[in-house]
Amino acid sequence: MKGDWIVVVIVGFTDGSAKFINLLSDIVFWYILIVPGIRRLHDIDKSGTNALWVLLPVIGWIYLIYLNCQPSDQEKIIIVNLQIIKS
Repeated sequence: MKGDWIVVVIVGFTDGSAKFINLLSDIVFWYILIVPGIRRLHDIDKSGTNALWVLLPVIGWIYLIYLNCQPSDQEKIIIVNLQIIKS
């Protein structure tokens, strides 16, 4: 029939397209969650790979909480802001 594609869109995607949409949304979701944590680690002069501590239950979580409570490196922030103003 002519309008069958509307039913497919309303009810759900067929076969592989649903998996692709799900994968795409998962990538966007995890990117939004992980990037601020990595930026915070860079803000305190730690490597972004320290974000992998989240994979170690309890001990890794406690360590990441400790790292995120550390004060920022103010000199680095001032230098970056001055470079932005100059350019």
